[in-house]
Amino acid sequence: MRRREGGGEVREYEVLVILDPAWTDERVEAEASSLRSLLEREGATVQEVQKWGKRRVAYELRKVKEGHFVLVRCTGPGRMVAEVDRQLKITEGVLRHMIVVAEEPRRKATRAETQSPGPGGDTAEEGASLSPVVSVGGEADERWPASIK
Repeated sequence: MRRREGGGEVREYEVLVILDPAWTDERVEAEASSLRSLLEREGATVQEVQKWGKRRVAYELRKVKEGHFVLVRCTGPGRMVAEVDRQLKITEGVLRHMIVVAEEPRRKATRAETQSPGPGGDTAEEGASLSPVVSVGGEADERWPASIK
């Protein structure tokens, strides 16, 4: 979702942070609220904070195999991303972080939406196949529509 607010473009973002597994739940909660206040200070509106708990990571991060995962969904101006990224890079105990633009899931296009008109306005359903197959002799194969031969 994009909209202009105060001259800047506002988008939906997801911020995923992996925190030190040695931290207590209170420390993780404190870091989550610190992240929330950082986002709000940079002009974002926090919609949701999810604490996923301690999970195993796919590969070692700073010689540890698990971490506390925190996901924050927010909307804010694009200019906030650089500052939030910078702050998370220098925050002790943040093993890894990622900030992405949240997009609506894309739906599969239906067959009718993918049909494009062929030569003369024929769709692939009405006309012959439009695959460019050429025989060894160099003449068009019978799979070409008559209007192209």
